Amino acid sequence: MKNLVLFLFVLSSFMAIGQGSSKNDIIVTKNGELIQAKVVKVTASAISFNYPGETVINEVATDQLEKIVFSSGRTQTFGAGSTNSDTGVSIITESPKNDPIPKEEISLFPSVTSNSIAVVPASFTKNNNYSKELSSELSSFISSYLAKNTSEKGVAVQDMTQTIRNLVDNGIGYQELKTASTTALRNALGAEFLVRVALEENQGGGTVKKGFYGDEPSTTATGTTTTLTITVFGSASEAPIFSSQVSQEVKGAANTPNGWQTLTEYVLDQFLASGSI
Repeated sequence: MKNLVLFLFVLSSFMAIGQGSSKNDIIVTKNGELIQAKVVKVTASAISFNYPGETVINEVATDQLEKIVFSSGRTQTFGAGSTNSDTGVSIITESPKNDPIPKEEISLFPSVTSNSIAVVPASFTKNNNYSKELSSELSSFISSYLAKNTSEKGVAVQDMTQTIRNLVDNGIGYQELKTASTTALRNALGAEFLVRVALEENQGGGTVKKGFYGDEPSTTATGTTTTLTITVFGSASEAPIFSSQVSQEVKGAANTPNGWQTLTEYVLDQFLASGSI
């Protein structure tokens, strides 16, 4: 439960940052907190900043910070490099434009790790309305299920909190995520396999695509219709190595609040049994 709360918090920060990262800076604290703000002053002992839409100046000690990702794209990292003799705080100062880029800043495109899976933040639409909370729950559910069922294959599943941080560090916010290429996502996440999932759940009035691959005639739904689309990409090309769309309709009292979990498990089992990884 504690990990889920942390994941929801980080994802909320990720979405907010994605919508405003073009003009605000991102302050990353050592405890993992992401602060969207405008940094106005940086010293060896503290930084000064204000929140978007506010004029009040706030301060935080540099020994509590991991780094600042400025809106210009430059990253200033704390905790390594030169040390201020008065405060004892280690800080990497901005290098002249002609100097080589410090190693700490060469992390925007990490190398791809073999036999690893990253779940791209999923989309959960309920009654035609996007739900941030359900999307977070769906993403966490997929990640946990894959981690539990791929360990015997020697495949590592990236933690969702780390996935969100990698996307933020590489400037891929919520809006950019919709159009980001597979190559850009793979470089940002550093995983060999990428899993993208979209789930739609509607009560009444919808249509159900019959057949496992949705290739049979559609029918009008009277209960709760759940449609799940999964696409998995490997490292060889932009083409998916596995793709499926499955719909189910649950009527009346048989409907359950988290019925989507059963459908998700079913489709993930199909993927794992396909031999794609």
